[in-house]
Amino acid sequence: MNNLSKLFELINTSNGTSVEPGDIRVGIPTAWSAQEDFRNTKITVEGVLDRGFTGVKDFYYRRPDLGLLFKDVDVSVVVPHVDASTVDVLSSLNSQFPKLGLSVDDVDLLPVLDGVDETTITATENNLFWCGTFTVRVRRE
Repeated sequence: MNNLSKLFELINTSNGTSVEPGDIRVGIPTAWSAQEDFRNTKITVEGVLDRGFTGVKDFYYRRPDLGLLFKDVDVSVVVPHVDASTVDVLSSLNSQFPKLGLSVDDVDLLPVLDGVDETTITATENNLFWCGTFTVRVRRE
């Protein structure tokens, strides 16, 4: 399930609706906070003409923060070759943490430089589902 599908599932479950991707335009998620609230994200959606929904509505929800998720976890991966990239790191991470399910669309794609034993994994700026960043120790086979 991609992040847009997850967002629509959240909107429909929380509001008793049956909105589909063609019914509304989804804006860019922005950081949001309220001291008494657990939600950390605001997103604006707008109804598409003749699709049954009108106007603009803000939704507030919680994106998992990768930095908090891995706060007390020593994350170490093995990458298969010198010219490794974030893609190789994700493959190893998803094997270690099967429910994580990070994809190449979720994070900034960077090379893992030869001779460097750590890399940073950062959620893409406009990611609908994830936010934050964490460090991974890297070993090469």
